[in-house]
This record gives sequence, structure tokens and C-alpha cells, in this order.
Amino acid sequence: FILRHLLGMAMPTSLLEWMVPLVAVLAAELLSLVSVSLVIMVVDVRFRPSLFADVGQSQILAALAGTFTVTALSASVGNPAMILFAIVPVIGVGALMQSGGQLAQRHKDLQQLHGFTRALTNERGPRTVDTGLAELVQMMRSRSAGLLIMSNDPEIPSTLRVLVDDTFHDLDPDAHSTGLIAISNDRSVTEGNADEAGRPGREVLQGLEASKLLAIKVLTEVDRIGVLFVADRLGMRSEFATEEFRLFGSLANTLSARLSNDHLVAELETQAQHDALTGLSNRLTFEVALTASLSNPDHRGVVLMIDLDRFKEINDSLGHDMGDRLLIEVAHRLRTAGRSTDLVARFGGDEFAMLLSLRATDTDADVDRRLQELHESICAKFNLDGITFEIGASLGVVKWPELGHDSATILRHADTAMYEAKRQQAGVVWYEPELDADAPRRLDLYLSARAALESGDLFVHYQPKISTVTGAITGAEALARWTHDVHGDVPPSEFVPLLAQAGLIGHLTRFVIEHGISTAATFREAGIDVPIAVNLTPRDLLDPELPDDIAGMLADNGVPPGALHVEITEDAMVVDFDTSVSVLSRLRD
Repeated sequence: FILRHLLGMAMPTSLLEWMVPLVAVLAAELLSLVSVSLVIMVVDVRFRPSLFADVGQSQILAALAGTFTVTALSASVGNPAMILFAIVPVIGVGALMQSGGQLAQRHKDLQQLHGFTRALTNERGPRTVDTGLAELVQMMRSRSAGLLIMSNDPEIPSTLRVLVDDTFHDLDPDAHSTGLIAISNDRSVTEGNADEAGRPGREVLQGLEASKLLAIKVLTEVDRIGVLFVADRLGMRSEFATEEFRLFGSLANTLSARLSNDHLVAELETQAQHDALTGLSNRLTFEVALTASLSNPDHRGVVLMIDLDRFKEINDSLGHDMGDRLLIEVAHRLRTAGRSTDLVARFGGDEFAMLLSLRATDTDADVDRRLQELHESICAKFNLDGITFEIGASLGVVKWPELGHDSATILRHADTAMYEAKRQQAGVVWYEPELDADAPRRLDLYLSARAALESGDLFVHYQPKISTVTGAITGAEALARWTHDVHGDVPPSEFVPLLAQAGLIGHLTRFVIEHGISTAATFREAGIDVPIAVNLTPRDLLDPELPDDIAGMLADNGVPPGALHVEITEDAMVVDFDTSVSVLSRLRD
């Protein structure tokens, strides 16, 4: 068509004339081959001779198939037998399609590798690893991805950062390092599963709750080793394909190059030693510092374990973003309230710890004053986005070296004192050995509290309300009681906090309300028309289903609403004013 209609030339008749368009097509394909190959070499950062063979094969086949097909079809106009020559280009086209598919896959891999590299390059600081894992999960179509970094230096902690179902976790590297290294040892890229990975591999898969895992070594330096892995391919095809093995290797090489940068490694080590949200030291760093202080016979100090009260209610009612901002503000208050020599750490959730080094001139009274100021600082009002609220805090304090000579013992004592402070609602409690004598009892009660509520071992007493003017009974207050099989009568001040820790306060409230309404119906049948009062906790006022549940209980027992009174405390609405007012208004109605 081009020769005849555009260039005004006659159709070629000799072999030499047909060589002209063939050479032109081949020249164009050769130029394309060189251009594509150079781009691939630049992006892939290494020379691979096989690249020219792979790409050149498809280019040459394209030229030959196109040219010979046109030749055969054109010649068949005058001689139908020439159509047989079209068989050759058809076979060539088939080979071209196969080679073209391989080239398209390589092109796609290069695009993904470029995007991965660009994402890592644009990040700075501890977010680099998180960004890399997030990109890796998307490209490999996997459920999870992780990076293990181990150091031969005992002063540098190992890390295991894992992304599972869009959530990042820091796992114990010692529990999984042997299995991950074993899985990655056989080949550069190794697939392991529960049947073939051996015992270490099986333990890793069980720990990560994965069925398929792909692992490769990175950071194979003298003093540092790393393993990158992905687990559980998503989609209809559960197995990782060969092209995905190749892509994973390229991605691992790119990440390894970034991690080999000394500055980034230092940032990763900093991340391993600090809490990502607040920037405080983490538990591991705190324990190392405490151990170092204990090894110095001239040092003395106290350890504080701090747990926030009502944090869960704020998190649930105002959202996790507001909860995170509250934790950041608490961390700031702890930093500013302490001395420059104090160490503040976040252990997780709403639990913090402080290591206070005492001066030779510090007396017990000085320490008590510091602790009181610290407690008041935490409990002062917060104002976030125009919402003002207060929280409480329970502080457990232990003095060292008098009451402990190793970090594990001191932290256990501090925990014991903190839970006693929470139980007594005392704010600050110093550890005393007598508290340990009651520890088995507290643990037994905590484990029994849920069962007591579910089995009906909890019961309700009714305390009459009597008018001091007339002496008449004007009502009765429903009070939950618990008689334990072993420990006897357990006061509400002890078991209510246990149920709160177990997240069962709402169940306790409904149990008491239902019992109270049923008792009110029994009283009315006996001619005793007095209202029953039930206590509501701040947590109950954040439950929008509570009014409807109470209305249903009243209707089922045939009791008028006026037969039930609810009592609340003045701090019940400080967490979420709007929700609390809404619940109270519906209860009133």
C-alpha cells in the first residue's frame, strides 16, 4: 500500500526489490530494540546480555512476520499457491505473541520497580520501611509483608516490622528470626509452607498466621542481616508465580540498597528504640536503661508505672485519632514534669513508665511532692478541638535498690502497686512487700469475675432509703454483691474495677437493672410501691442502646418507668458531653 499508493512505485517483483522494505522494517525495529534496551539497562542498573536476545527476538519476528505476510498475500493475488507462504509468518506471529507477552511482563515489572523506588526515595525517617512494606503488599498482592533486621552488636536491638491487613505491628524478632533465615537460605527467593519449611519455618508460619511465605535475604553485611518476606497471596490464584519471584527479588534488591545507607539504618535503630506515636522510649530501651542504673552501686531512684483511667471511653466515644492526640499530650506532660535526667517511656496502649534518678539530697518528702505534682499534671483538664475533659491516672511506685535488684522484679513490683492504686482509686501507691501477699488473690478474682457474672454468682442486695422526717421507706438502692467460693465476700470496690478491666461494666449494669426491675414488679405485686435506684457508670452513658434496652425490660415486666431511678456521678459526662446528654434525655423521656 505504501509503495504503490503513497510512493507511486510498482510492487516489487524481484528478491532484491523485496529486500528494500524488509531492510527498512528491520532498521526501524533495530532502533526500537536499542532504545528499549538502554532504558531497561538504566533502570535495572546492570548489563544483561540476555536482554538483547529477549527483546531482539520479538522485534525481529515482528519485522519478518509483517514483511513476509504482506509478501505472501500480495503475491497470492496473481498466484493462489503463494498463500502457502503465509504459513511461515503465521508461525512467526505465534512466537511473537509469546515473546511479546514476556516483554510486556518485563515492562510491567519495570514500572512497578520504578514506582517502588520512587516511593522509597520520597520518604525520610522511620516511615521509609513502613512505606516500603505498604508498596510491597500492593505489588505482590499479598496479605502481609515484613522486614527482619538483626545486628551482631548486642547494644543494637533487632527489629521485626510487619504489615498485616493494613495494620503495622512490631513483633519479637527473636521468636521468628531462626525460621525466617531458614526459609530464605535455600535460594535467593524461597517459597515455604507448613509442610516443607521444616520446624523453624512452621513456627514462623504459625506465629504470623500465614499459610504461604516468600522470603529473601537483604542487608547481608558483616554486622547486619535482614530478611524481607511476603505472605499469603490474595486473589483467585494463591500461589506466587515465577514472574512474581523475579519481581520480588528486584524489589528486595532496591529496598536493600536503601537500607544499606548508614543514615537510614541509624533511623531504623532509633525507631526500634522509641515509640512511633509519642517519640518516647519504648519498653526495651527502658529496661536497658534501668539495668544500667542498677549496675551502678552509687545510683538510687524510683520507677513509676502509670496507667490512664477512662482512656478507653475517650477512645471509643471520640475516636482513635483523638485518643492518639491525648496520648501525645500526656507524653508531653510527663516530659516537662520530669527532670532532664529522668527517662519517660510508653509501654503500649495507655501505659507509661518513668525512671526517676534521685539526688543525694532528695528526701522521701521531696519524692512524694514530685509524684503528687506529676499526678496533678496528668489529671489536669485537656482541651482538644474545643472539647474539654479530664482523665485520671493510677501511679505505682517502687524504690530501688531497696526493693529490687533487677529490672524484671522492679517492673513487676511497680505493676503491682499500680493495680493497687487503680483498685483503691488512690492516685499514687508505693509498693510494699505486703501487696505481693495479696497478688494470687487478685489474680484469682480477676479470672473468676467474668465467670461469676455469666454463671449468676453475682447477686443484688437492696438497701432501703428511709425518710429522716417520717421514718417511711421511700425507695431502695440495688447494690451488686459477690460471695466467692474461696475468698468469701468480695467488696464492690474490688470486683467492679476487675470487671472494668475485663470490659464487662456494661454487662454488670444490665444485670443489676434487670434484677432491679424484676424486683420492683415483685414489690408491686406485694403492695409495696417504692422505686428501685440503680447506679450508672460513665461508660454506661456512652451506650446509645441502653435506653431502648431499659424500655424493653420495663415493658416485659409490666413496670411503669417511674418505678426505676438511675443515679449518676458528676464526672460521668466529662468524656463525651453530646452522647451522654442524648442518652440521659432518652432515659428521661
